[in-house]
Amino acid sequence: MRIRGFGLGLTALLVAGALVATTGCATRAPAEERPPAAEVSELESTVMTPDVVRFSAKVVVHNRMHSAMDFDRVDYTVDLFDAELFTESFADLPRTRGGGRMTITLPFQIAVSDIVERVVDVLAEESMRVTFSGQVYPAADSGFGPLAFRRSVSIPIPRMPEVSYSHTEGVPLTDTFRIAIDVRNRNTYPLTITEVESYIEINERSYPLLQTSEASRIEAGETGRIVLGMELTQGQRLSMLVNTLGSDTPAFAMGGSITARTQYGWIYIPIRIEDRTTRRN
Repeated sequence: MRIRGFGLGLTALLVAGALVATTGCATRAPAEERPPAAEVSELESTVMTPDVVRFSAKVVVHNRMHSAMDFDRVDYTVDLFDAELFTESFADLPRTRGGGRMTITLPFQIAVSDIVERVVDVLAEESMRVTFSGQVYPAADSGFGPLAFRRSVSIPIPRMPEVSYSHTEGVPLTDTFRIAIDVRNRNTYPLTITEVESYIEINERSYPLLQTSEASRIEAGETGRIVLGMELTQGQRLSMLVNTLGSDTPAFAMGGSITARTQYGWIYIPIRIEDRTTRRN
């Protein structure tokens, strides 16, 4: 049986649907664009030496526009206990694609002398509070103002470990000779020794020492021992002998450095132990 008008009705529905779809595509608004933004994604201490504490900050700039953007510079300030230490600027910023992001790594350091000068704040907070803040400046033709960022971090008061002489073993000036030193961890967190570079100095001439054993992990407030040995060539051994016997008051010293890893970064510990002995004839 044939139903009259069915074909015409179906055609009309298809045409109407096509018109609606076409109209919808033509009037659909583009996705809304948002202004760029900046944030500090990371702020941490990386290295401690007797003179400075080094930090690394990462600023992430989000370009939330569809098109690529240029940025002129980033200005940043470092505060210690809310007191400004210094302000710096960095201008070599790459173009950032639309919908992309740019990460700016900005290392800086704080002198130990600056920390000591704020001893009242250090004692009150029992930590070192550092604030990293600033602004990223989009290109002038972008129409956007500066993008602000700010972040603070507190770390335990850094204390340089103490290195002291313990004892010697074996026969001096031979491969059996050993020097033991103690490392006292004065921090409130453990450290792990990863590398030791050392030498013995006789009358201002240096001879290498080799690390033979170590306390690889030293807990907070505890002392670990490192034993260092000698492995000399025949020429170095003769040089040490002549150097020692050639002086009535031979000057002995031990130098070098210890590198340790902690949860708050690396610690670089210098070694310098001196002794002067009068040789009896």
